[in-house]
Amino acid sequence: MRCFRNENHSSGAGAWRRHRCARGSRLRPRKVGASTADMQEMAAVLGLQVDRHGAAQLARLVASFRQTALERRKSSLDFEHQPAVRLAIVPPPPEMTASNREDERKVLCSGERPADEDLCYADISVLRSLLDSGAVTSRYLTELSLKRLETRGRELHCVAELCHETALLAADRMDAERERGISRGPLHGIPWGAKDLLDTADIPTRWGAEPYRDRIPGRDAATVRALERAGAVLVAKLSMGALAYGDIWYEGTTRNPWKTDSGSSGSSAGSAAAVAAGLVPFALGTETMGSIISPSLVCGTAGLRPTFGRVSRDGCMPLCPSYDKIGPMARTVYDCSLVLEAISGHTDAGAAIDPDCVDARYESPGRDADTGLHGVRVGYPAGQRTDDAEFVFTAAESLGAELVPVTLPDVSYEVLAIPVWAEAAATFEELTESGLDAMLRWQTVAAWPNTFRSVRFLSAVEYIQAQRLRRVYAGYAADAIQHVDVVLAPPAAVNWLYLTNGSGHPSLTFRAGFSEDGMPIGATLYGDYWSEAKLVGIARVLERSLGAADKRPPT
Repeated sequence: MRCFRNENHSSGAGAWRRHRCARGSRLRPRKVGASTADMQEMAAVLGLQVDRHGAAQLARLVASFRQTALERRKSSLDFEHQPAVRLAIVPPPPEMTASNREDERKVLCSGERPADEDLCYADISVLRSLLDSGAVTSRYLTELSLKRLETRGRELHCVAELCHETALLAADRMDAERERGISRGPLHGIPWGAKDLLDTADIPTRWGAEPYRDRIPGRDAATVRALERAGAVLVAKLSMGALAYGDIWYEGTTRNPWKTDSGSSGSSAGSAAAVAAGLVPFALGTETMGSIISPSLVCGTAGLRPTFGRVSRDGCMPLCPSYDKIGPMARTVYDCSLVLEAISGHTDAGAAIDPDCVDARYESPGRDADTGLHGVRVGYPAGQRTDDAEFVFTAAESLGAELVPVTLPDVSYEVLAIPVWAEAAATFEELTESGLDAMLRWQTVAAWPNTFRSVRFLSAVEYIQAQRLRRVYAGYAADAIQHVDVVLAPPAAVNWLYLTNGSGHPSLTFRAGFSEDGMPIGATLYGDYWSEAKLVGIARVLERSLGAADKRPPT
């Protein structure tokens, strides 16, 4: 079969070769200051070997790439512009069935107002019962929270911005609705705190970073709007590690309430510290690669990282769009469950701005936890049952669970951080090129400024290969989880943290006990996609049995 071609139009491949050759002939290595020796050294850095002739050709192509990149930079990108590549690992959620769950307001209450210290550490169900009985008002809880944030919160460096006036107005509105018999649900009138990367209209959202200290959004994030509709009262923006990394921000290091001379880990540092210290009943955090799990373990809070796509990130600072997730942090796993119910799915039309958000509403299981774990298969990472966390596995077994070792292939799961570095560097390219990254407080080798610069030596080939491996590794996680109900992992099982963040599986961290020096010891459950309710059910049984959730840090 003959192929006819219009002589006035070149074939695609041939035209591309001639285009590249023509550009290369016009561009000399000196245009970008790269000699043949320079290119040989750069190639060696990338693990390649080229001779002088190859290095000269490489210099011309690099100059061509640079010219293309300069042309690309003429098109402006805003933070809300999502990449066209989307995560396609997570399967669609199962269809929801009608629930016969009873009204959660049926919580017994004496009708008397507890002491303020007890109110500060009460869980959401108790607070709601007190509000329903009239023993307390939303305004009283809000004023108490604001007072503690102003004093203890400043000591812990966990407060980025107090929302004093708007919080009191919202609390009065919630009290007025309750007097008229209106109830918005279990969060009606409950104070809460937002990690300072969730946009709040006319309230500063600074991302923990000096270059953005004057940033004031014009609208609320989808999760903020969802919680407002649920009746929750925003009292503060809580500190975060600058640009969602670590616990160091422009006012210093967020402190751990259990040991104030150490940090609270990050990047949801302020959310974990504020909840653990009894400053707010719950907060929202985010996780890209451990930013809910890590501070929850360190500060002894519960942290629920939902399935990727369960919660809209509209109005949330992007870091790595194919990894970023928003989730609740609270003192108990069931409190996390109640909050996830309010923020999950397409909460409103604005949620469509997040192309990865799935309209998969989460529904909390019944309030009463089962008495045991009979018939539940609990996996554990083979070879990673450390002595300091062995009591958690013993407790699960004593409750009737069958403990099953799960094994992952012996590969480097840290390669799953490559897409995080690359996407984060792309998100904050302008910060790097402007030199404003020098304003950030944290400037060590591991800090963002150096990562954003060094990742430019990471080739597009490495990024794509890491994403290909990500799909393979997600299969490892799915294979391990499908044979058990959950995987119970101690803090030392860092490979599970890397793996499930890359695969998009949900996790639930809870306080299990304390070390000899009085520091919290946590554990994390990992489950199948969209299985947050199962995680909550199993974690509540363990949490109740272990009895560590009610302990309070020293004041």
